[in-house]
Amino acid sequence: MKDFENTYGFSEVEWHACLRVLSVLKDDPFHNPDNQRLASLVTLLYKKAKKINRKASYSHKKSKNLITAKSLVIAQNALNNSSSYSVGEIN
Repeated sequence: MKDFENTYGFSEVEWHACLRVLSVLKDDPFHNPDNQRLASLVTLLYKKAKKINRKASYSHKKSKNLITAKSLVIAQNALNNSSSYSVGEIN
C-alpha cells in the first residue's frame, strides 16, 4: 500500500474514491458541489495529457522520418562521404 502512495502521491483508497466519483459524474457532470473547480481540474488534466501525447507522437514521427531519410541512397552517400556533390573548388 505504501508503494502505491510513494509512487503516485496518493493512497489506493483515494484513487478508488476518485474513480467512483468520476464514474458517477460521467452520467451527470453538473451534479457536483463545486462545478468550477471540477471543470478547471478536468481541463488541466486534458491539456496536460494532450501535450504529453503530442510530444510522444512528434518524437515517434521524427525517429521514423530519420530512419526513412537514412535509408535513401543520397543520404547514405552523404554519410559515407561519397556524394558527387562536395564543398570545394568550382571549375
